[in-house]
Amino acid sequence: MAKRKSFPEEQRAEMDSAICRRLLSLMCVRYAEDILSFSPLKYEVGVTGFNSAVIQQGKNLYLPACLPESGLMEFRLVGKDQKLEKGKFSIMEPPKESEIWEEKGQSVCIIPAVSFDSEGYRLGYGKGYYDRFLAGKNTVRVGVVYTEMMRDNLPRGRYDLAVDIIVTEKSVLTVNNVKK
Repeated sequence: MAKRKSFPEEQRAEMDSAICRRLLSLMCVRYAEDILSFSPLKYEVGVTGFNSAVIQQGKNLYLPACLPESGLMEFRLVGKDQKLEKGKFSIMEPPKESEIWEEKGQSVCIIPAVSFDSEGYRLGYGKGYYDRFLAGKNTVRVGVVYTEMMRDNLPRGRYDLAVDIIVTEKSVLTVNNVKK
């Protein structure tokens, strides 16, 4: 995490912009009805521009809300002019009364991480919210990370799930057999 914090703001903004462009060019994103994304924390990949573009394209954008009492996470619909509110872990999320995502049609889940490895496994913050949420779901999993944060191998547990695609500012890596 210290490495991620060391990137200068201008460099981070350029990398974020490149990642957002690559995300928007993915076939799975173009054809998805529902996009499950995230509200970035200060040093996470900045996908705010991607989120805005998704809404402008008329797609359904859902952002996560952590439910700490159960250890689960749900994704809530973001309206066009809707204000987000600070939730658990100071993450901005849609209000509680927002529509909750239900799996239907093609959907894509954009997943943040501290790091990913070449097999698509992620190092997150250790709470397991994404692994529990994605278990049994048929959504395309797209990880976003800065190139310098990629690793050959990361430790993993039996409940850890790999992503299908990893997008960095320099490349798109298909890890599982999914059409980009």
